Amino acid sequence: MSKKLVIFDLDGTIINTVKDLNAGINYALRKNGFEEKSVEHTAKAIGNGIAKTIWRSLPEGTSEEMHLKCFNDFRLYYKEHYLDYSIPYNGMLDTLVELKKRGYFLAVATNKLHEIAVNIVEHFFPNVFDLIQGEGKNFSPKPNPEMINYVINTLNIDKAKVTYVGDSEVDILSAETAHIPLILVNYGFHRGEEFFQNKSVPHIDAPNELLDLLF
Repeated sequence: MSKKLVIFDLDGTIINTVKDLNAGINYALRKNGFEEKSVEHTAKAIGNGIAKTIWRSLPEGTSEEMHLKCFNDFRLYYKEHYLDYSIPYNGMLDTLVELKKRGYFLAVATNKLHEIAVNIVEHFFPNVFDLIQGEGKNFSPKPNPEMINYVINTLNIDKAKVTYVGDSEVDILSAETAHIPLILVNYGFHRGEEFFQNKSVPHIDAPNELLDLLF
């Protein structure tokens, strides 16, 4: 059997991280005199990397200097608190283990900072993923296809045998720019009408439904 690969987004796809992200953002906002944001606001702001999420959490007209300060404050807080509330989605571990049994290679491609991405994924899913790649100086954030292409090339998989799984409009664009098939999860952070009206790709309501779509 030729090698097959499933690439997963992280936040909102395999792990519910929104409460920890919201706590980190609110720490930075509070420290710098800005109004805190709700969990719902943070969920909608996630998707293009934490720098963009911070911008979306700050008032219009905030300076680059203040954005950088908030970004650095967030990082200092989050690197110590990214496991306070985060939890895998129900049934995700069993689904991943079954996919491994079926011979799939598994990877994560995320706009979360690389070191934290590796730590959080290995904490919840030790020795399950063949490759975990987060945002860093070598890659532009998704939907730029650099990160996804790096994962595919590193694992030496034919693109025809790759599936991408995500929860957002950014993931839709990521799969399109990388020219790979996509499966969307309805339980993630992004629940806008545009997301649900996208009928060109399969949607799932629970992780184990992947097993009926991937053979």
